[in-house]
Amino acid sequence: MVFDFDSSDLGGATNLTTIDLTDTNSGFVATLTASSGTLIGGDWGTAKTGATADYIKCATNSKNVNLSLTFSGLIAGELYDIQLVTGVPFEGQGSWNSMNTTNEYTSTDVAFATQNIKVQDLTTYNVTGVKANEDGEITFTIVNTDGKHSASFNYAEITEATLNVPEPATASLSLLGLAALMIRRRR
Repeated sequence: MVFDFDSSDLGGATNLTTIDLTDTNSGFVATLTASSGTLIGGDWGTAKTGATADYIKCATNSKNVNLSLTFSGLIAGELYDIQLVTGVPFEGQGSWNSMNTTNEYTSTDVAFATQNIKVQDLTTYNVTGVKANEDGEITFTIVNTDGKHSASFNYAEITEATLNVPEPATASLSLLGLAALMIRRRR
């Protein structure tokens, strides 16, 4: 399920603090919420790489204003793989925002809880094996720690986690081999 955040998601409204986007195929919902002020969207490019991206961010650049992305409609306790693209759509001197998570995670996800987002950069985060909470939700929050630049969510993709389960043909061959060993052992 892919969510590509841009100004059209706001439907022309200028006073929204929360928007819900629903994937019609899966029923998953991506909710963007500003802890203060309103949400705005647009397009931006970076001087460093020339990359451009759509975004939604908080209109307020105040310190400790948070932007949260919550996935809901998930299966409680199920594991999901998530790709997030985020950045700060302003040029200027570097500052840092931090992204943290408010959820249950496997040990491989603990390091993600303290990632920093650099001004002028688009950063892709691939987080695997994220466990949905008892309400079937997973939440990521970007905290504006310096009050100079408001970070954005640009793109998100969520899928059920891929587990290392053998393909049916491999499993069948393994069982055949085991049966052959058992027959040989009896002789």
